[in-house]
Amino acid sequence: MAGSDHPDASFENQGGVSDSNPNPIKRWVSSLFMRRQSSLDRRRKSRKSAEKARQKKNEPHQIHYFHELDDGYSLLAVQLLEQFRTKYDVDLHCHIATREASDNIPEPDLLNRLSRTDGQLLAPHFNLLFPDTKEPADPNFLKEANAIALELAANNEFSELTGLTTAVISNNYAALGAFQHQTLRIAPDESEKKIKRSNELRTQLGHYSGAMFYYAGEWYWGIDRLYHLEKRLIELGVNKDKSDDLICPRPEIAMGPLKDSGNLKLRFFPSLRSPYTSIIFDKTLELADKTGVQLEISPVLPMVMRGVPATIQKGSYIMSDTAREAKELKIDWGKSVYDPIGEPVVNCYALYPWAKRSGKGEALLREFLQCAFFEGINTNSSSGMKIVVERAGLDWVQAKSRLYLGEWEPLIEKNRQDMLDLGCWGVPSYELSDSEGNTLVATWGQDRLWLISHVIQNYLKQSQTSNE
Repeated sequence: MAGSDHPDASFENQGGVSDSNPNPIKRWVSSLFMRRQSSLDRRRKSRKSAEKARQKKNEPHQIHYFHELDDGYSLLAVQLLEQFRTKYDVDLHCHIATREASDNIPEPDLLNRLSRTDGQLLAPHFNLLFPDTKEPADPNFLKEANAIALELAANNEFSELTGLTTAVISNNYAALGAFQHQTLRIAPDESEKKIKRSNELRTQLGHYSGAMFYYAGEWYWGIDRLYHLEKRLIELGVNKDKSDDLICPRPEIAMGPLKDSGNLKLRFFPSLRSPYTSIIFDKTLELADKTGVQLEISPVLPMVMRGVPATIQKGSYIMSDTAREAKELKIDWGKSVYDPIGEPVVNCYALYPWAKRSGKGEALLREFLQCAFFEGINTNSSSGMKIVVERAGLDWVQAKSRLYLGEWEPLIEKNRQDMLDLGCWGVPSYELSDSEGNTLVATWGQDRLWLISHVIQNYLKQSQTSNE
C-alpha cells in the first residue's frame, strides 16, 4: 500500500495557540463528565435497562443505520449490510442522510476527502471494494442520487445502494443513468423532506456523522466499530447461526515477526488532552520497539486549543467510545480522569524540548497522559506537575525554571502544520516513511495503528523478497 494514494491537498489552517484555561470549578465539572461518560459500569447498567425495556414492550432488536452517499466510510459499511442482516435477527432501518457543517463537523469537506483516501487504504484489509478517486461528488449528481437512494434504502436493496454510492463517489454519470431507468425516483421536494427527517432523527438520537449504527442507546461507527455492536448482539443471543465469528473483527496490531534495521521511520502526532492518544501511546512505542522502526514523536496542541470547536455531544461520544476501545486493548482506563486542558498541556510542552534533550521526552509525555487519564491527578497544580516530572526521571527544581519559556511554541506549531500537510488534522496521526523520506502511509486515529503495523510488515516482506 503506497502513501501516494493520499492527496497532496492543502488543508485549511484551523487556528493557532489558544489560551483556553477553565477555572477550577469548570475543570472539575468537565473531569466529572469525562469520568461519567467513560464508566463501564454505567454502560452495563444502561444496556441492561435497554434490554429490559425492549422485552417488556415485546419489540424486535432495532438498529438504525445512517448512510451518506458521498462518504467513503458509508461505502465501506454498506457493503456489509446484507451480510449483517442475514447473520443477526434484527430490524435494520437504513436512513439516507447528508453531512452538514456544524461545531461537530467544522470542516465537512476535509472529512469527506479523508473518507476517500482512508477508504482506499482500508478496503483491501476487509475484502471490500473502493474506487480509485479523489474528486468530491458533484452536488447536482448527489441530489439526483439521493432521490434514488431513498427508495433503495426503504426496500433494503443494499447491493444496489452499494453500486449507487460507488457511482456517486467516483462521479460515474453513466452508472447513475442506469439507476434512473431501474428505479422510481422520489420527487425532489419529497426527497429533501425525507433526508431532513433522517438528519433530524440522527441528531435526536445523539450523533452527526455518516456510516453510523445506532442500537439501544449506543453509537457504532462504520466498519471500525461494527465489531463492538456484533459482540453486543452475540451476547444477547440474536446471532442466527449461533456462531461467535464476527463479520468485521478488528484487525490485530502486528508486532512482528519481521523487524526493520532502521530504514523505516514512524512519525507519531499525539496530543496531551486526547483520550484516544492516551490509550494508544504505549502501544505505539511498543510497536516501534518490537519492529525496529525509528520513532519520532511530534506532539501537537489539543484540537480545542487550536480553534476547533468542542461540543458536549462530541465529547460524550469520544469518551464512551474510548472506553470501549480501551477495554478491547485490555487497558484499565477512564476510572480516574482529570481534564488537563489549557495550562497543564502548555506547561508540559514547555518542558518537552528540555526533556527531549535529556532523553526523557517520551517519558514526560507518557507520565502526563498516565496521570491525567489513568490516575485522575490534577496536572493543573504544582504538586500534580511535580509528580509527572519526577516520574519521568527529571528534576522538579530545574523543571520549574523552564515552565514559562516559549521554546516549545515553534516546535509544536511546526508539528501541527506538518500534520495538516499530510492530510490529517486530528490526533493521534501517523506517518510511516522509508529511508529516502517517501511517505508509505499517512493516516489519522488510534484505530489505525493496526494499519501502520501491517504496512510495516508488508514493506519488510517485500524488501526481504527483493534481496533474496
